[in-house]
Amino acid sequence: MSILPGVSVVVMSKSNDKVAICKRSELHSFAGMWCLPCGYIEPGETPQQAAIREVREELGFEIKLKSILNVYTNIFGNSIQTLVVAFLSVYVCGEFRKNDEITEMRFIYPHKYINYCMAYASDKQLLSDIANGIIDLRGQIII
Repeated sequence: MSILPGVSVVVMSKSNDKVAICKRSELHSFAGMWCLPCGYIEPGETPQQAAIREVREELGFEIKLKSILNVYTNIFGNSIQTLVVAFLSVYVCGEFRKNDEITEMRFIYPHKYINYCMAYASDKQLLSDIANGIIDLRGQIII
């Protein structure tokens, strides 16, 4: 099994009570499903650089990273596992434009993720952890 490094980014709304989710385009895996801004870490790139790049590519937003929230995994069949570093960020500027990866984006309350068909187990777990108070949005894990 291959293990691939990736990132997932919680982008907080200007009001700091909602998070951005995006709908995947028909051109990509998990078409029509929702996810947090995410992607693989490219060779020579830090996780932080990957997080900023993915949000810029997928949403058109500039963000400021605040903290690492946790680390999650996804398993795809018998051949691929991703190790996902989840970041907390705040929106700085930019405007969403539909692109070849993402067709729609919304800011939702974290507990509302259950109303969306989420593409990745890591995103479901992260949003559940936030909604259930295991992770607070100050970037702390509650043990």
